[in-house]
Amino acid sequence: MAGLRLGEALAMNSENLDVRNCHYNIVESTRAGRFGPPKSGKRLIDLDETLVGKLEAHIKKMRNESLAEGRLPSHYLFPAITQRMVQRAMQRACKVARLRLRNPHDLRHTYATMLLMDHYSPAYVQKQLGHSSISITVDIYGHWIPGEGKKDLVQTLRGPNARPGRTLTAVPGGRE
Repeated sequence: MAGLRLGEALAMNSENLDVRNCHYNIVESTRAGRFGPPKSGKRLIDLDETLVGKLEAHIKKMRNESLAEGRLPSHYLFPAITQRMVQRAMQRACKVARLRLRNPHDLRHTYATMLLMDHYSPAYVQKQLGHSSISITVDIYGHWIPGEGKKDLVQTLRGPNARPGRTLTAVPGGRE
C-alpha cells in the first residue's frame, strides 16, 4: 500500500511517520540485517489513511507489549522480521491461494500500476517509488498509462466549450 522496497518497509521507524499528514519520510533501508541509506536516497512519500491507521495501531500494540515486559519499545516498526521471512510468507500465501509464486517486489509493481491506471501522473509515481529519473518509471510502467493515443483533439486544444465533431483546420493568417 506504499510502493516501498522491502528493505525500506522493514526499516520503517515510528519517528519518521507523520500521522497527521499521512506521510512517511524514508531515510533508511535494511538488507541482510544491516541498516543504511535507501537505494534512491531520502524521500517523503504519501500514505493511505487506512494504512496510517493500521501503523498507528501496530505502534500502540508494540509500545504496550514493551511496557508489559518492562523494556523500552523499539522505534523500528518491524524489528524481528527479516526479508527472508517476508519472502517465505509470500511464497506460502501464493501456494495456499494457488497463485503463481510471486516475490514482495511484485507488490511494488502492483502499486505503481494501480496508480498509473487510476490516472496519477508518472511524475507522482516516480516520486512515490523513488526512481532517480522519470524515464525509469515510464520505461517500466509506461504501457499501463491509460489513454495512449489521441482522445478528442478538438476538446483538448479548444477547451471545454468546443463543439464535438468539429475538426481543426489551418487557415492562412492563423484564423479558422
